[in-house]
Amino acid sequence: MSGDGSNGPSISLRVLTGWLVLAAAGCALPDYAKVEDGENPATKKDSGEPSAPSCSMDLVAKGECRSCIAEHCCDQAAACKNGACGEGLEFPITPLMSVSEKFDALATCMLENCDTEDTCDVSWGCVGKYRWPASKENHKFNMRVFNYADPREVGIPNIDIKLCESSDPSCSNEGGTVVATSVTDSSGNADFTAPRGLNGYFQLEGGGPAPATVQWNKPVYTVVDTFTHQALQQRAVQQLAVVSGYHSSLEEPFKPGTGFMIARAHNCLPLRYLEAPNTLGRARDVKISFTPSSGASRVYYINDMAMLDLPLGRTSSRGYAGAFEVLDANVTVTATHADTDKMLATGTITIREGTIGFMYLMPDTGI
Repeated sequence: MSGDGSNGPSISLRVLTGWLVLAAAGCALPDYAKVEDGENPATKKDSGEPSAPSCSMDLVAKGECRSCIAEHCCDQAAACKNGACGEGLEFPITPLMSVSEKFDALATCMLENCDTEDTCDVSWGCVGKYRWPASKENHKFNMRVFNYADPREVGIPNIDIKLCESSDPSCSNEGGTVVATSVTDSSGNADFTAPRGLNGYFQLEGGGPAPATVQWNKPVYTVVDTFTHQALQQRAVQQLAVVSGYHSSLEEPFKPGTGFMIARAHNCLPLRYLEAPNTLGRARDVKISFTPSSGASRVYYINDMAMLDLPLGRTSSRGYAGAFEVLDANVTVTATHADTDKMLATGTITIREGTIGFMYLMPDTGI
């Protein structure tokens, strides 16, 4: 789990961090005709009309997006020549694009300078404009589990994991909806094969962490080869409740018939950014809501410093939010943009009494 800076009570949460290496290259400006004294030759043509700087790039970017990249991110774009950042890069960027580590610097620059709807809209340009691929064959993948509080990121062994069909919230063996089972090894790894067309979720029990359900609103496990899950101990949940002011002591029990919800929002950047060493793919400035919400706490958010931040009203670069005492029910979780109220993503997770429901949200696809 992860988080932002704060004026209110806080608790440190362990988060994967890292930063990027900026590419270095030249950025060429066009030739300009002689102008009168006092005029800026870098912004005037013969006609006196403003001109955007030129920049050699192998990106399918047009209009204001291309102009913005040329003005602010030319060096990083130049480093992507000849497919170095990924073949066939175009806008809008989507989670399904294949990119290399050389794209990191350009992605960082565009997020900082060209992430508005009238430029490249890096974070949310894909919403409603791409399709999640239907799996055509069985897909092997690995799930790795470790404790968020472990600075060494040592995997947690002996966690029993079920891969279940979403049609059965109980994940019962009797109903035949348990697709596969696995137990994490000494490194916290569990291997699975997702059947063709699976829409599923994971149930985790044992090994030390609090029991949990992990649900993706899009079946990322049919596309990626591996992903990680940061588990929480039950004690950590109790500490969060105290720090947030929802409980007055660590011994105070949670209400019967309720569980704990954690949501993580992802933006349109490729699935490469699901994992460490950076959090580029986590979505900031997102509001999380859920229904039914009767009796539950208000949503809290985690800040850039990996702390629970009570005054914070939106996700930070960590992308995390949560709520206590959420009803034991099928809960629909929704992500909207904090400034524009644009619908970004939605998904449904089954909250089970006394357990944690992790809802991981990818941007919504088109119809």
